Amino acid sequence: MLMRTYALKSQLMKSVVIILLACLLYCNAYPQNKYFEKLYKWEAVQELRKVMLLENEMIFAGNAKPETDDWYGQVYVTGNFGDTLATQNLSNPYGYMGFVDFVQLGNFFFFTGNMTKPIGGDTFQTLLLTWDRNSNQANLHYVGNSDNNSVGRSIISSPDGNLIIIGHYAWQPYAIKTDTLGNTIWEQVYEGYPLLNWLTDIIPVPNEEAYYVIGTVGWNVYNGDILVAKIRDTDGQMVWDTIYDFGGVDGAVEIKRSQSGGYFICGGAEGFSNTQFKGVTFKVKEDFGIVWYNSNILENCGCGVIHELPGGDVIVGGCNDPQGEFAQMQIIKLSGIDGS
Repeated sequence: MLMRTYALKSQLMKSVVIILLACLLYCNAYPQNKYFEKLYKWEAVQELRKVMLLENEMIFAGNAKPETDDWYGQVYVTGNFGDTLATQNLSNPYGYMGFVDFVQLGNFFFFTGNMTKPIGGDTFQTLLLTWDRNSNQANLHYVGNSDNNSVGRSIISSPDGNLIIIGHYAWQPYAIKTDTLGNTIWEQVYEGYPLLNWLTDIIPVPNEEAYYVIGTVGWNVYNGDILVAKIRDTDGQMVWDTIYDFGGVDGAVEIKRSQSGGYFICGGAEGFSNTQFKGVTFKVKEDFGIVWYNSNILENCGCGVIHELPGGDVIVGGCNDPQGEFAQMQIIKLSGIDGS
């Protein structure tokens, strides 16, 4: 099971990483006490980006920044109660390096994000890190075209054993398929969207060699829309796209397939600046027509993760900041039927 942490504001940049697992996310719909709570502090500033729950351990991806140096990537492994089993710190001699997402293939884990390029300055490129859990050895690659800045925001394994990374290239939606060594199979920049644009999540289309991707297009301080598109596995070509405009600043973070058909999408919406907006979750049909929409759950923050319970209701998680001052983690249960 996966739990992705994300904030539309920079709420994850805390001096301490807090790991808090609640049984209600994965067991049933009733409120539970915390399974455990553990605080980790390695540097002056750090952030957690994703955790993967395995049978006897948990894999974490995050980033840390010392007071006098640049950000570096972190991979760490804990037992079921948070005790540290292994760590891997990856730095970039040319400047910034950060992880956003990762995926598992056997004993190997593949991470994406971005890092500063050797020519220095503010130029950066999508990265692919291969980490062998058994040996704790890692190999790092730049991937894709280096003519413009690019960032990998989500990664998925393809049926043929390769990898697809999505994100943005020159602030246009972007996807690249590579082998496990980072060699490019195909690369696509989906041009034509205005202002700043990016993709944030990708899932397979059932019974097709294709994927649904979501993201944000036309973003600035006062505007932005949610993008959903279908791309082919064979060459990355976009088959179709659709845009949701809920008013003001809208953005998508995660998409999950519903056990009853259709999809859940979560993120932020109805904002009127880059700091004040609402967390949003909505369900769409197979043709991506909206079934229900709820933007009354998380204030001045975003919804970053969604999980469907066996009975069809959903748990959403993110941060809540009603006064616009201090954000707190929050988990909310919604009806799968109407989003209430």
